[in-house]
Amino acid sequence: MRTGWKQLDPLQRGLLIGLVLGVLPAVLARDPLWIAATLAAGAVTGNVVARRRKRARAKARATSTGAPVTRQQRRQDKVDQREFRLRAASSYQGRELLYRGADRSTALERVRAKVPGFADERYEAALSDAVAQLERLRRHSLERRAKNIAEARLQDVLNAVFALHYVNGRFGRQNIDDGIVLIHLHEVLGDLWSAEEIEAALARSATLIEDGMRYGWQPDQTGQHLDELATRHPGFNLPNLHAALAWGYQRNR
Repeated sequence: MRTGWKQLDPLQRGLLIGLVLGVLPAVLARDPLWIAATLAAGAVTGNVVARRRKRARAKARATSTGAPVTRQQRRQDKVDQREFRLRAASSYQGRELLYRGADRSTALERVRAKVPGFADERYEAALSDAVAQLERLRRHSLERRAKNIAEARLQDVLNAVFALHYVNGRFGRQNIDDGIVLIHLHEVLGDLWSAEEIEAALARSATLIEDGMRYGWQPDQTGQHLDELATRHPGFNLPNLHAALAWGYQRNR
């Protein structure tokens, strides 16, 4: 009986209680309207309880997940989502404007079509902010690229080629998005070593990276993994072995 009662939803419980409470007055008063009245009261009570429980469960879920709870929070969440979409669309069109030949009016129209409903000056400001941020990122990428090349030129041919080949492979797509071409190994290292030496080092570097891709991160196994790579690929320094292994860990996580 107790199990069956627990299986009833609040509305069903309210109707049942209303029926029980209505039977006695109906018998005493010889008026079936008492049953109808108490059934209606039970239904209303059960509905109120059901809605309160639903809100309580929703609030508990929202508290545990960080989702908005109140109506004001939900409105603010919608505003935040629209702002995020506006920034994302502006960033994409900013790249089209800076690196792919789009004109500003076209970029603005595409942002407006993607995220409608903002004032014209908001679209202008969002695109300007995105372009400024992209230009800052590009300057940072160029500085990092120059530093990578300078540091590579101080190493032996094997480790120099690996360092730059690794940068091209792992970060090249982001650099291309920032309007920066891949590092041409023969152009930046050709005055130090012959084309044959660079190509031989490039082949060994590609083999090391491929070997590093076989590894997945395991607690307390990094040292063993590095020793295995060092044994199979002699001549590479520890930072480059670490880089090859980290790339494998990242790909296999």
